[in-house]
Amino acid sequence: MILMMNFMKKFKKLLLRKKNLSLAIISCGLSTILGAQVQAGPSCVNPKPWGESGLTRVGVWLGVTHFEGENTLKLRQLFSDICGLPFPAAQIERVILYAYSAEGHGKAKLLINGQQIDDTQTIPVQQLPEGPGDVNPIPFKTRNLNPAQSAGSWQVQLVGNITVKKVFFIYRLPTLNLGSRSIGAVPADYTFPVPQAGAFNTLQIKALQKDLFIEKISIEIEIEGVGNQILELPDSLMLNELLMGQSKSTGLIGVSENLKNIFVRASTLDPNQAPAALELTLKNQ
Repeated sequence: MILMMNFMKKFKKLLLRKKNLSLAIISCGLSTILGAQVQAGPSCVNPKPWGESGLTRVGVWLGVTHFEGENTLKLRQLFSDICGLPFPAAQIERVILYAYSAEGHGKAKLLINGQQIDDTQTIPVQQLPEGPGDVNPIPFKTRNLNPAQSAGSWQVQLVGNITVKKVFFIYRLPTLNLGSRSIGAVPADYTFPVPQAGAFNTLQIKALQKDLFIEKISIEIEIEGVGNQILELPDSLMLNELLMGQSKSTGLIGVSENLKNIFVRASTLDPNQAPAALELTLKNQ
């Protein structure tokens, strides 16, 4: 019995040592990215709708991360390493730092490709007792950046004795409206050119003015080394009847970046209701 008790004590100590070693490795890796002392492991805050229509929030939860003096928070590297997702730089409209400083004199500024974006922010002291909602939101507006501006490094420079708990990125999912076409009573093919490439995964089709019948949808894509090819979307993705004002969507996974044209064979649902209109929009959702 005594031998068994001694064995269990040694086994528990071994498990505790392994657990502490794992946490130390995680903290060490994050400290390399942040240049700061980390008291709790990081995690990804999964994307979800935020505020006004079309905006999405995603972020990194840092636990409790302390900075002293001058430090740099490397946002692109941090986001990619923790969330394992592509950094949505071109669509980001806001970066929100949730932080507080020891005496209310901490400073933070956002740099993109070395250029300061928005004003330098003062980080106030802790307002509430420790808890989920205890930190101050420090927003930086990044709206209207062009692709060249947003393609490089994203950093937050910190000065002072500062504690950061999380960083949120508010971004707008890209859309591309392809316009509308007048639809007659006799089934016919209507062409919607795609003027620019983009990582869209969804085609939205909307009936305007009257009810429509969608017979089929085809897409023209450019295949490297082969040229342009026309593919008909599978029967399972056909949209069929589309009532006035109604929108339906179908997936475009794996082909949207090479899209050249979208062809829709359509007619009004009731021949006596012609003409109608059809609108197409490419989305990422």
